[in-house]
Amino acid sequence: MTAKTAEDRLRYAKQYASVVLFASSPVDALLLQLSPNKRIHVMKALSCLAKFLGCHDSWQETCRKYQLSWSTGTEKLDAFNRFFDNSKDLDTMLQWLREAAAGLPANHANFLLFCTLTGMRASEAVESVRLLHIGTDMNYYNPEQHILCHYLYPQLFIRRTKAIFVSVVNDSIVEIARNIRKAITLNAVKMSIKHRNLNIQLKYCRKIYASFLRQQGVQPEIIDMLQGRIGKNIFLRHYLTPSSSYKTDVLKALGKLQREL
Repeated sequence: MTAKTAEDRLRYAKQYASVVLFASSPVDALLLQLSPNKRIHVMKALSCLAKFLGCHDSWQETCRKYQLSWSTGTEKLDAFNRFFDNSKDLDTMLQWLREAAAGLPANHANFLLFCTLTGMRASEAVESVRLLHIGTDMNYYNPEQHILCHYLYPQLFIRRTKAIFVSVVNDSIVEIARNIRKAITLNAVKMSIKHRNLNIQLKYCRKIYASFLRQQGVQPEIIDMLQGRIGKNIFLRHYLTPSSSYKTDVLKALGKLQREL
């Protein structure tokens, strides 16, 4: 996990350790009163603590006793509301991105464009930009195959719950990353956006990538794989073989997206 996630896990484990350590702990008062999203984070931290202390069985029994679930219970409704939220449709997010790119310093504007044209998470894009600068492994970008080989750096890109294996790119997209002259940090980009009161969030870049590619006819399974989502679907894992033209289709769509930006 990332350093920030590990820090959160440790903090929540310390704060709610009594749930694991003491059988008489008022679990209903401590956990059931939390918001669904925070409760899940706390449960993940306590699960790590229980494994570390060797009492994971009793922690699982506590979860069953109090019917603590590992979901918020609102995922379907959240997805429905997001899908029909006209204030965040593709055209609106594209306009926000154009305005942000025009108002930000060149380094930060290029970073947003690179995130959008690769579909990577912002934290992944930071590492990718670093690797693309002079002095790194030249095998990372394969210009003949038109891919960034993230799988060569599993410690950076293949985490327990979030991963990315390859990105389809061309020289133009790679050049955007190489034009970022200074070391980039997520906090610096976020502060730059906040200080200029721009209506954009880094997660929109990833959404624009997926939505635009789908709009251009790229298969959902291809988009999922390019963004690191390998589901449990038997067809996807064992039978799907992409056509030889999938890179051409993706690059064609990305070229159109780049022109619109």
